[in-house]
Amino acid sequence: MNKKRSSFSQVALVTGVTVLSFMLLSGCKSVEESVDGVIGGGTKEAVNTAAQAVARAVEEGKELTTLGNDSDSLVLEASSPVGKFSGMIIDHEIGNIEIAASADDQIRVSARIYDLNSKLVSKNLEKVLEQAAVSIQAEGTQARIRVHARDDERKDLWDWAKSKYKNNGFGVDYKIELPTAISSYKVSNNVGNIELTGLTGAFELKNEVGNVDLVSAGIAGASEINVSTGSVELDVQSLENKGKLAVNVALGEYSCHPCGYCG
Repeated sequence: MNKKRSSFSQVALVTGVTVLSFMLLSGCKSVEESVDGVIGGGTKEAVNTAAQAVARAVEEGKELTTLGNDSDSLVLEASSPVGKFSGMIIDHEIGNIEIAASADDQIRVSARIYDLNSKLVSKNLEKVLEQAAVSIQAEGTQARIRVHARDDERKDLWDWAKSKYKNNGFGVDYKIELPTAISSYKVSNNVGNIELTGLTGAFELKNEVGNVDLVSAGIAGASEINVSTGSVELDVQSLENKGKLAVNVALGEYSCHPCGYCG
């Protein structure tokens, strides 16, 4: 099946929620109307330019080029034995999330923090990077993965930067490896793509703006994928333990292979 898919990356990521959620889902008159009131004036011009690109990509099914400033970025890493963990949680704001199976009993996280190509943001980005950390936090048997300030690990880095510098125009891309002992996956993203590869368990995936790909997956238990604006592509290899998968896409496309596994 031929599919038109939009690739949301870097600068385009920060505009996706405002442009697509407000403009396409709420019927705003223009891209600029959606951006006003959400993004500060100093970043408005860059945001509006990227917003137009996102809107065209959705309408035409074209891929966006990489617009972020890769030179202003930082890669953070964390790891932990799986221990008592049986599930993982991510609540994310802006960026792509890639999760794959690991070959041992270690949870590994790589987080790349990058500027969204705004001069106003860049003035404070160095200060944000100096304070940034990534950790794997225990919540009972759940491993919560979070990027945060070193002195405030319970608040995500976006909330911290907004309160500290009145601006949070950066993205974070995750690359995560999980052992087979992890059997539940709860991932929520505002803007960006989510891709999970080679995992088995119960999936609760939510994406406001962006694509969701589930590759070589085994469904074990009740699972659900919800996407407001974007596409879903599923490659389900097995259905175990009365597993069931429900998929809801408000605006976008959905395909499943083989189709018999998907609800």
